[in-house]
Amino acid sequence: MRIDLVEKLILVLAGVAVLAVAAFVAFCSLLPGGLRHGIPPVVERAALDTQDWLQVQRRRSGRANYAQAHLNPGDVMVRATPAPTAPAGGGEAPGGPTAPPAKDYFVAEGNIPPAQQIPGFPWLKQVPGVSYAQPQQVPDILYRKYQSFDATWELVQEGGGNFTTARDGKTTAYQVNWIDEHSYLAQRVGLRPGDKVVSVNGQPIGTSLAAGKAMYEQMKNERRFAVLIERNGEPMVLSFFVQ
Repeated sequence: MRIDLVEKLILVLAGVAVLAVAAFVAFCSLLPGGLRHGIPPVVERAALDTQDWLQVQRRRSGRANYAQAHLNPGDVMVRATPAPTAPAGGGEAPGGPTAPPAKDYFVAEGNIPPAQQIPGFPWLKQVPGVSYAQPQQVPDILYRKYQSFDATWELVQEGGGNFTTARDGKTTAYQVNWIDEHSYLAQRVGLRPGDKVVSVNGQPIGTSLAAGKAMYEQMKNERRFAVLIERNGEPMVLSFFVQ
């Protein structure tokens, strides 16, 4: 479906609005004391609404895969090669009764052979038995906000759970027991109650605030993120990127 003249005009104006928002944020960052987290809530909301609107326009104009465009955060986009099954003669498949744990599902350099990539995302590697959610684009304004540990800490308070182990019985995981359905964790990240968070960009999570803050400091300047979770006992990757 082509975008008509009016929609083209709105698309251009939306682009101008994004530039204006960026200029406003840059100006505010120069003010004495700045603003909380550097991003006013109204600017943050406008950036997200603009991104959502642009995604709708891309879908309507045929510039986005229709099926993928209708996926919600956390929905399965790709299910890699099935996990090994038990041998015909009985017994367990190599590595246990279920698929082996995901390994090397994220490659920071993005040099995964094309045949092993998640299509369109060269830093995500297809691992047998692992599902992949539609990668979510993060607006640069939101990315800047979460360069603040305080803002990130506030975000994680919108859900709760407890430390446990992954399905291998050895790896530490964090099980989400509840989550605010209106929070970014649910609506943008795609986490759901019952999910177990295992690692981020291949790095295992810790069991303390100090470990969590160390991981945050290590990754806060990254612009690609892949979170390995277990959902209903099966591995799944939620991923995000900043344009």
